[in-house]
Amino acid sequence: MKVPVVRGFETERDPAIYTNLQKDFPYTGNINFNTTCNLRCLFCFTSAGLRSEGQLSLEEYFDVIDQMAEFDIKRIHVEGMGEPFLDPLLMPVLEYAMNKGIWAVVFTNMTLINDNLAGKLFNMPVSILGKWEGFDEETVDYLVGEKGGFRNMESGFKALINAGFNKTDPSRLCLDTVITKQNISQAAKFVRFCIENNIQPTVETMQWKGRAVENLEKLKVSSEEIRTLWNQMNKIPEIKELNFFGSYQDNERCSASRTMLTVNFNGDAHPCLGRNDIVLGNVRTGKLKDIWFSDEAKKYRMMEGEGGECPAKTHARKLYEKLQAK
Repeated sequence: MKVPVVRGFETERDPAIYTNLQKDFPYTGNINFNTTCNLRCLFCFTSAGLRSEGQLSLEEYFDVIDQMAEFDIKRIHVEGMGEPFLDPLLMPVLEYAMNKGIWAVVFTNMTLINDNLAGKLFNMPVSILGKWEGFDEETVDYLVGEKGGFRNMESGFKALINAGFNKTDPSRLCLDTVITKQNISQAAKFVRFCIENNIQPTVETMQWKGRAVENLEKLKVSSEEIRTLWNQMNKIPEIKELNFFGSYQDNERCSASRTMLTVNFNGDAHPCLGRNDIVLGNVRTGKLKDIWFSDEAKKYRMMEGEGGECPAKTHARKLYEKLQAK
């Protein structure tokens, strides 16, 4: 059985990606919306929750899309500092990107998706990456910090299935799980479930920033447990075909800062969402091309973490180690 790779994540099907790399252009734009969120996930590295001031206006978001189109970017990821579907600017921005010939992947907890919204999204050039933290109500409600979280996430997931997001080729549905003490035993089941239902699985370890640091003792798993999990995963034959899965494993290389251009909800440009402590510039005071080709941005495009680890996770781990040393 072939492992799905969601539309908007695949690289082999789009030769324009390699053209962009030859020009030292990004081939994916990351656009973030506000920090408002209806969940309080214990592992959230952005500490999403309340609304933040200083967000870009709708016209400024449109300008960001226009500038990304100048790079010949054909796909954007809406990774979100919070829950994107709580932001009234999201749908107009998706529609504007659609008119520019840009495909969007929206990262969401799925709790706000109903049949009507799922149907509308299916008729747009949009894929969905949904959060999935387990198969039982007790575990999920605990991890997402809200009673009823599991049922609302499951309801949104079913709406996406009913709309047909996992019935296309390539699939338009991806599910992402963060490994914690509470759900590590369900990880292999999660991967098999996704493969059997034409859904791309992504499995990631926690990034020790934000709310995740506050809940370390509740959530952490040992390095040995993670290695055992990866070994268990690699016994699933189909996993060997899934290149994207590897980018979430320890000691694997990450190319995000070399291939993606990230603009935060306030206009700040970052090497990637995980390094939002590094501000390369702001779209309110400079152009994205000038920011991308700045010496500072070029420096971060050459960086890698220790042993090939994701640079953002290396940074977060060192921050946490300093905190523990105090």
